[in-house]
Amino acid sequence: RDDLVTGVQTCALPISGCACRSLGRCMYSRWQSSRRRFRISAAFRRAFISRSTAAVFRRNYAVALVGATRSHPLILRGASPRATLSVTAMAKAAAYMQGRDYVVPKDIQAVFVSTVTHRLLMTPESEAKGIAAQTVLEEILKSTPAPRI
Repeated sequence: RDDLVTGVQTCALPISGCACRSLGRCMYSRWQSSRRRFRISAAFRRAFISRSTAAVFRRNYAVALVGATRSHPLILRGASPRATLSVTAMAKAAAYMQGRDYVVPKDIQAVFVSTVTHRLLMTPESEAKGIAAQTVLEEILKSTPAPRI
């Protein structure tokens, strides 16, 4: 904790001979801070796609979206399987930010375009016509049916 009068950081423990006083920083406070960060990351890890039937549909939806980039005629090189992992991780983060510990198709749709755009190599024809990767990905989102939960 900080001393309000002097502005000097003092030890959070009421121990008179604490070694951190000589270091100029409270090691107990730093330990508490790291515990808080671990609690937050543990809560983030709990925001996962569980192994239920609905989770399989959601995972297959992410795979279908990324797979559609590989077969689209305006895309020369589609997204890799690693893009599926990125989309899934971002969907988990979106669900966590919404206060849910499960992912819905809307989360996957929300992050798909921004996560996959930089991973595509467009054909010269699409670049000549001025068709952006975002436009093609939005078209893929509209054409791929989302699972109903």
